[in-house]
Amino acid sequence: MKGLEEILGRIKSDAEARAAQIAAEAAERARERTASFEAESAETRRRMEAETNELTADIMDRARVEAVREERRLIQEEKQDILKEVFRLASMRLADMDDESMFKLLEPMVKRAAGEDGGVLRLSADRHSSLGPRLAGGNVTLGEPADIKGGFLLIKPTITVNYGFEAILSDLEKEMARPVSELLFREEE
Repeated sequence: MKGLEEILGRIKSDAEARAAQIAAEAAERARERTASFEAESAETRRRMEAETNELTADIMDRARVEAVREERRLIQEEKQDILKEVFRLASMRLADMDDESMFKLLEPMVKRAAGEDGGVLRLSADRHSSLGPRLAGGNVTLGEPADIKGGFLLIKPTITVNYGFEAILSDLEKEMARPVSELLFREEE
């Protein structure tokens, strides 16, 4: 039995040696794979961080551009509000003029608008009775009050000339918005 025990002992010893060798090789392959996965993981992490930084920079750039655009839009709105206020105040000043000043303002306008053809003069209700008789005459007759806030309408055979202050100021606002804006809001150089 001693021979059998020896053979079994050698087989066991060889098997243990082979098992140890296999375990050592497996451990080595596991270390290599772990190192490879760690390297891949580190590279993936580095690449993702670079992409994240790039995306963050892009988002920040877009946000800055949008902020500048929004600031300009708000400034433009403020400028437009200021210009509207200027024209609103001009309208109030015209409405607050005394009759004599208003007559001096309207008389040449009525004569120029009437020309040789004349027409029917329609004043705002608040100035109709006080200025109408003074402005009418010759080829200009006084008509009914007009539903306007200051100024006048001149009804001619083929056209109605609107010299209502709202219409005049609206036209002026459109025509003068850019030059007035450039004058009032010059950019600092």
